[in-house]
Amino acid sequence: MSIITHGVKVTLVLLGGPYFGGMNRALFHALSEEDQIAAVVAHGRYLARRWQEVDEAVHLYQMPSGFFAELTYNTTRNQILYAEHFGPEEAEKLTDYALFVHLPNWLLGTE
Repeated sequence: MSIITHGVKVTLVLLGGPYFGGMNRALFHALSEEDQIAAVVAHGRYLARRWQEVDEAVHLYQMPSGFFAELTYNTTRNQILYAEHFGPEEAEKLTDYALFVHLPNWLLGTE
C-alpha cells in the first residue's frame, strides 16, 4: 500500500516490519479504514473496553508512536464497525473508560 504525504510517496507494509513505530497520526489517518483496523489489530496495545450501546463495545488501544485508537465492535454481528483515533492532547476521551476500570483488591487495600 502506498500513500503520498508532503509530496513524498511512502510505501507501507501494514502487518510486519519495524516501520510502524514511526507512523504518526497523520499517516495513520491517511490509511483506508480497512488498513487502519488492520494496523490497530497488528500493532496496537490493548488498554481497555467501554460500552457505547448494548451491543457495541469500544476497544481502546495505544499505538507504538503514542496516539490512541478505538475499534468499535458489534457483539451481535461479531464485526468491527469502524476505527477512530485521537492523541494525548485529547486525553479527556480517556475518561469514558474510567467507569469500566476494575482495580484489584490488593490495590484497594481490601481482601
